[in-house]
Amino acid sequence: MPNRKVEMLITGSFRVGESYSREQIAAIGQVAPLVNSREWTGIVEFSNCILLFSTLDKTDLPPEHNYADCFSGEQFKWESQNVNTQKTLKIQRILSGEAPVLLFCRVHKKDTGGRAVPFIYAGKLSAVRPEGKHPVQI
Repeated sequence: MPNRKVEMLITGSFRVGESYSREQIAAIGQVAPLVNSREWTGIVEFSNCILLFSTLDKTDLPPEHNYADCFSGEQFKWESQNVNTQKTLKIQRILSGEAPVLLFCRVHKKDTGGRAVPFIYAGKLSAVRPEGKHPVQI
């Protein structure tokens, strides 16, 4: 599996409001193709940026995966996976602003035909008011 942390994702071609599959993001970003469809979930770190992937409708997920991710006006409220704390290196990179954070989100995981729904690029984020320990809310 490629070490994404040493890869540099080219970010200039993503357009807010446009939809992208994970495979398209890898191709447009000029990084190694995904090894499998489960490789990029939640937080994906690259040397120059961090990607957040969020599915907003979590009604059919188990409670331990029902993260409180939502839009509130122009703010996006995000909750990390339970294994992360404010001291986890990837969370520290997000909080410090060391690397730009790009948000890709979608409402539903699958369409009515059972196919994966692409993500919409929502833009770059800045961390504001981190709270909590397991999980971290930003």
